[in-house]
Amino acid sequence: ARRVALQLDYYMSSQFAGVAVAMRSGLYSRAGIDLRLLPKCAPGAEAAAVSRGYEQEGGKALFVGTMEQNTLLPAIDSGCGVKAVAAMFGRSPLCLAALPGSRLRDRAGAGEVLRVGVHVDTEELMRRILPTADVRILPRGLKLQSLLAGEIDAVQAYDVMETLRLAHDIGTPPEVVPLEGGIFPEVALGYAQVLFAPQAALSDKNHRETLQTFLQATFQGWREVMQNPADAADTVVKMQGESDHWLNNPDFVERSTRLCCNYVKRTRSCGKFGVIDADIWKRATTWLAHQVPLEKSLDLNVWTAGDRVVDAHPVAREVSVETKQLAKEASAKHGRPPQLVVVTVGSAALGRTHPDGARRLQLISPDDASWFSKAKTGKSLGIDVKEVDLPDSVTTQELIRVLQQHSDAHGLQLMWPLPPSVDARRAYDAIPAAQDVDGATSAAKLLVARGATVTLVGSGSEDLNRLAAEADVVVAAAGKPGVLDVGRVRPGAVVVNVGTTFVRDDLVPDISPPQDGGPHPASLIVHSVGPISVAMLMRNVAANALAAPAKQVGAT
Repeated sequence: ARRVALQLDYYMSSQFAGVAVAMRSGLYSRAGIDLRLLPKCAPGAEAAAVSRGYEQEGGKALFVGTMEQNTLLPAIDSGCGVKAVAAMFGRSPLCLAALPGSRLRDRAGAGEVLRVGVHVDTEELMRRILPTADVRILPRGLKLQSLLAGEIDAVQAYDVMETLRLAHDIGTPPEVVPLEGGIFPEVALGYAQVLFAPQAALSDKNHRETLQTFLQATFQGWREVMQNPADAADTVVKMQGESDHWLNNPDFVERSTRLCCNYVKRTRSCGKFGVIDADIWKRATTWLAHQVPLEKSLDLNVWTAGDRVVDAHPVAREVSVETKQLAKEASAKHGRPPQLVVVTVGSAALGRTHPDGARRLQLISPDDASWFSKAKTGKSLGIDVKEVDLPDSVTTQELIRVLQQHSDAHGLQLMWPLPPSVDARRAYDAIPAAQDVDGATSAAKLLVARGATVTLVGSGSEDLNRLAAEADVVVAAAGKPGVLDVGRVRPGAVVVNVGTTFVRDDLVPDISPPQDGGPHPASLIVHSVGPISVAMLMRNVAANALAAPAKQVGAT
């Protein structure tokens, strides 16, 4: 077996549920890996411990560690010869937490002097984010106690565990302010639970292959966590010890594990978890004011989505940044947030009420960036989303009356398909053009506008294979696995997989890769188009709201 030593930057807990499950279910051992968890070290010393351990064992075992990007970069800058290769959390869960009634958001946003308890490895970071604060370094075990005793106003905490423990201790949810976004829009902390390895090991072919195998097992472990959080929580409870940061019982740990899964899902790229986006890494590196070159801090070739694939998540993130600003301006203009009303009839439409909706949300997307949780997604962007669910038995006229009741909304979305008893054309024609935020111009029209010759063809057409073999770009949106055999794609063409089908807890694209593992004929394959759909929907609502004329005082 290939020996791997893992240095966690915290106690074994829900933050490492994927590792715990992979150990319990034998994913590592079946992959030929003998995994050893190293004793916890001082906060911020994990990179040094990994480098030292690798050297002391003469490179005979692969050493891997985890740290926050904001603590890993200074370690690399100081001479630790390690590089990041993957990440378990797609953004930092770092937050400020305070007792209810403290007006933490208002006071922090106004720059008031706050007494803030922090860990030693985040002191410098907190002083930068809160330059007027009285930052106090406290041992992990005293931080929450000091808050409850009134000795400090807030604590730096992890919003996947400590905030839950605080809620338990005081009997009500604490006030929580994330350290990215919201009142800190410029802050970029990058990734959390970043997996890294010694540079010398990354230069060794055998260690590099071992690392890839380790990562494969680890993120398969996280997939199993998402499939069954309750079972994963039982595993974590048996492996973690006692701490004042958590309650060592299945209910608490399951809630914590579910929160962790939301952060893991942010690392998804073309169906693969743990992939680091170079642009996010570079932006955080710049904000953190570290001059570490990308090639010195990150190896992008160990854990990638694959060759010739393009992930649409980065575009969706850019759209969401724009949407937040539009929504902020619209709210200031109208005195209320932009509003979207989503009307769904029955459960056939692919959304929140669909039979697969809850499971897809559980396994695929964070709940604040998903087509299947538009209310939470809208809230994260500053948009009020109201969801109206109607039974299959609704008549056309009843549906139209419901649509007309929301004339003050900035957007109306009527989910497709509608039951046969409803006149779909009449229903969609009842949506005023000014509220039609879902009627986006089709890809066909966009391509025609760029000078392309576009042919629309149904999935059952006899000409499908012939036309696909001639096309430079193939856009598949049938929602039918294997609608087109990949062998029919012209070599060098671009494939855009819009349609996907939920099969055995995974998304299967309309045009699947070669089954024999051979090379894909396409020169470029575009995946994860779904996130753009919800991002553009919300952007259209915010833009609509901003463009709407402001009502005069006293107007009705």
